[in-house]
Amino acid sequence: MTNFIWIWLKARKRTLFLIAVLALLSGTASVFVQKREAVNEQFVRAEMVEEWYENTKMELVGGEVSEWNNYIGDMLSDLGILRTLWSDPAANSDQIVEYENAYYAKAVRDRDYCMRVLHENVEDIERKLELAKAYEERGWKQPLNPIEPRADYMVYSTSHSFSVWVLLVLGAACAIGTWIWAAMSESREYMLLFGLPYSKRQLFGGLLILGTCLSMLFMFLQYGSAWLAGMMVSGNDPLLVIENGEIAVCSQAGLRNVIYPAAMGLFFSCLSALVGVWIRSISDTLMVLVIVLMAVYFSFANISWFSQVPIWIWSVLALSALVAIGLAWRKFAYEA
Repeated sequence: MTNFIWIWLKARKRTLFLIAVLALLSGTASVFVQKREAVNEQFVRAEMVEEWYENTKMELVGGEVSEWNNYIGDMLSDLGILRTLWSDPAANSDQIVEYENAYYAKAVRDRDYCMRVLHENVEDIERKLELAKAYEERGWKQPLNPIEPRADYMVYSTSHSFSVWVLLVLGAACAIGTWIWAAMSESREYMLLFGLPYSKRQLFGGLLILGTCLSMLFMFLQYGSAWLAGMMVSGNDPLLVIENGEIAVCSQAGLRNVIYPAAMGLFFSCLSALVGVWIRSISDTLMVLVIVLMAVYFSFANISWFSQVPIWIWSVLALSALVAIGLAWRKFAYEA
C-alpha cells in the first residue's frame, strides 16, 4: 500500500505543490490581518481613554468638597496621565500598562462608576486585574497590546473558535476529498485502480489515508506558516489569555485548541469520501459538502471557544465519521 500511495503522489506533484502554497499563503496572510486588527485596537484604546476622561468630568458634583468628588478627582488625575502617555504608546508602553492597572483597581471600588463611565461590569474589570496579577506572579512582562500577532497568539487566535481560517482548513479538506474520491469516480479511474496488484481494502485504505493526511498537512502548514510569520513580525514573548473565563498560557491554549479544527477536518475528510464515492460527480459532491460545511459553520458561529462545545457533540462527529467510512467502503467494495 505504501508503494501505491507514493505512486499516486508522484503523479500529482503539481496539484500537491499548489495545495502547499495555498496553505502557506493563508497562514502568512492571517498574520497581516491580525497586525491590522492590533493597530486598530491601539487607536480604539487611546480614544477610549479620552472618552473616559470626558465622562469622568461629568461625574463631578458642583464645586462641593465631598468624598465622591475626591474619588472623581483621583480618577481624573490618573486619566490625565494616561492621556499624556497614549500620545506616544511605543515609548510609554510599560507606564501605560502600570497606570491602567492602577486606574482599574480604583474603578472597581464603585460599580456605578464602572457602568456609567467605562460601560463595563465590575466582574470584567476584576478579571483584567487578575490577569495583571498573573503576569506579576510569573515574572512576565504584561504587553500593552495583547492581540499583536505574536507566534503563539497566531495559533491561538486562529483556532479557538470558528474563524475564517478554520473555515479555510475545512474547505481544503472538502476540496482535497473531492479531488481524490469524486474525480476518481467521475473519470472511472477506479476501474484502473482495481487492475493494480492490491486488494480493494488496501486501495480504499490508501486513498482514505491520503485524504486525511493531506487535509491535516494543509492545516499544519497553515498554522506553521502563521507561527513563523508571527515570530518574524512580533516575536513570541510569553502571553496569557482569558479563555472561557479562565486565565491560560497562550502557547498551551493554542496547542490544545488546534485539536478542535483537526477533529472537524478529519470529519469532513471522511464525509467527502462517502459523498464522492456515492455521487460520483465533482460539482455535485462539492455542492453537498459546501451545504454541510455552511450548516456546521452557522451552528458554531456564535461560540467564542470550541472548549464550550459539549463533549457529546464531538462524540457525534466522531461517530458520524466512522459511519461515513463504513458506507464509503461498502460502495467502493461493490464497484464493478
